[in-house]
Amino acid sequence: MLMQGVSRKSASWAVGPQFKWNNVATQRRFMSESKVEDLEREYQELLAGNKVFVDTMRKKEPALFDKLAKQQKPSTLWIGCSDSRVPANMITNTLPGEMFVHRNIANTVVHTDVNLLSVLQYAVDVLKIKHVILCGHYGCGGVIASMTNSAYGMVDNWLRNLKDEYLIHRDELEAIKDPKQRAARFTELHVQEGVYGVCRTSIVQNAWARRKEEGGPLYPFVHGWVYSVEDGVIKDLKVSIRGPQDLPLIVRDPIDPAKAV
Repeated sequence: MLMQGVSRKSASWAVGPQFKWNNVATQRRFMSESKVEDLEREYQELLAGNKVFVDTMRKKEPALFDKLAKQQKPSTLWIGCSDSRVPANMITNTLPGEMFVHRNIANTVVHTDVNLLSVLQYAVDVLKIKHVILCGHYGCGGVIASMTNSAYGMVDNWLRNLKDEYLIHRDELEAIKDPKQRAARFTELHVQEGVYGVCRTSIVQNAWARRKEEGGPLYPFVHGWVYSVEDGVIKDLKVSIRGPQDLPLIVRDPIDPAKAV
């Protein structure tokens, strides 16, 4: 129960250095009710925000929702980090319907990730997207965690992929003494490896092969970006792949299978 004569709405003023609770149970109950009210308020703010979004978009783009209801026709697949500070549409100033989006921890491309591969295949084969953008961000918690020997739980299994990439570039990275600069460089290298990983999937390889037979451009083009949370600026890493001719060979001196047995 609250103090006698004090309503739940007005009771917050009484919680201060001079206030004495009658017992611990009353204190816990009051604090619990306050937290529930805060959580409910946060939830309602999301719904209220949706109303603001709808009103704003109807004024800015009156035909947008009618257009989106008929179909989606994005030109770009965005593969980014789950970090809440890196919203794809907002930082590229694009409207709903202009980007197909996949996000995971540390914008990681894993060839056994059925989720990512399903998104990629739908984007390439059905939506016929022209560009795939791998976008990381400086200060990424996943990248930084993968550069430690600490255990974090279930996510360690995911970070194993980044640790393997670190081994590939270990000499370059460990020559960088400043931890922040080393993490920034690994962020860039991780995006680069992601670009190569997307291009080496059978999905993209097959799409390039089909379009080569058709005599058209070998899209999708695959690009690597890193976003700065500190100033909002995107850095193009200049690692774009526009066909198999741009992709580094995995095996530079292939063997003849007939002679290997």
